Amino acid sequence: LADIDHMVEAYRDAATFMKSVGFDALEIHFGHGYGLCQFLSPLTNHRKDNYGGSLENRLRLPLRVLAAVREAVGDDFPILGKITMSEGRRGGISDEDSIEICKALDEAGIDGIVLSNGTSTMNPMLMFRGDSILPSLLKYETNRIMRFLLRIMGKKMFPTLPFYEMYLLNQAKRIRSVVTCKLVYIGGAASGENFDHILRAGFDFIQLGRTLLADPDLPKQIASNVNYKSRCTHCNQCVGTIASAQGIHCPQFHEKASE
Repeated sequence: LADIDHMVEAYRDAATFMKSVGFDALEIHFGHGYGLCQFLSPLTNHRKDNYGGSLENRLRLPLRVLAAVREAVGDDFPILGKITMSEGRRGGISDEDSIEICKALDEAGIDGIVLSNGTSTMNPMLMFRGDSILPSLLKYETNRIMRFLLRIMGKKMFPTLPFYEMYLLNQAKRIRSVVTCKLVYIGGAASGENFDHILRAGFDFIQLGRTLLADPDLPKQIASNVNYKSRCTHCNQCVGTIASAQGIHCPQFHEKASE
């Protein structure tokens, strides 16, 4: 329990620092298999005390963190939270769990929720969709042990999953109907038509990732031409570039441009 108290204080201190140096908002990561997600997930939370077992107990630490962060930054400072709508593993966070998680965060006063999927260690391709990220990870990984592990486990861990536009929308709509806070859509939004559809479905913001690597001016492009569609091919070659000396980028377009 002392470690849990220390974790809460660490979040409080981090939030205080972020506000003090001029950030306009902050995001608490409740998803993707990271620390707070490990408390939320039955697959990783095996505690027998008040922080494990029922979903109410598994929510206890995330809600304590949210309360501590709110106390640190004040009521007028926006706090977002990113969640995993499902882990895609039997016994893990389910669609039904994520609805209850979002309702609890909403009732606790969060300003907005980013609706993602999967985890970094279990079903990461639920986040990405499209081509497997394995070739890119192998291309840029320099550690021999990691390369060996990727070759052994990579095909099973990073399968190609068919990409389709707005691939998380149906899941996300279920949450839109039960919370009043702002919701941030993420997942397969790559055109003016997509943007319009998502906003008409009741979402307040759209978060972009890979499409901005391929098209850094995508919002401006769509503002001037509603029919514009991102040139991102969802090949996922960009994922491995996080370990490259050049920094994360779109190899398909930006490396060609620099030749």
